[in-house]
Amino acid sequence: MDILWEIYGMRKHKKLTQREFAEKLGFSRSAVSDIENMRRNPSESFLVSFNQIFHSEKTDEFYSFLDILKENSYKYPI
Repeated sequence: MDILWEIYGMRKHKKLTQREFAEKLGFSRSAVSDIENMRRNPSESFLVSFNQIFHSEKTDEFYSFLDILKENSYKYPI
């Protein structure tokens, strides 16, 4: 389930709306919402797109942000 945190955390870290995030990935806003709210698992094509686009953004700064986000969230992953 850590990938769900990475997906949600990256969107928050980049300060993107679900729509903006979805457009970058080539998916619908509803797909992002469903994944973030655990109504569906990310598809292989979603994960490939996410990793291709945001791989270089997975820095120590991002993981520090993600740790803080996890500590302050009241439900999983959001």
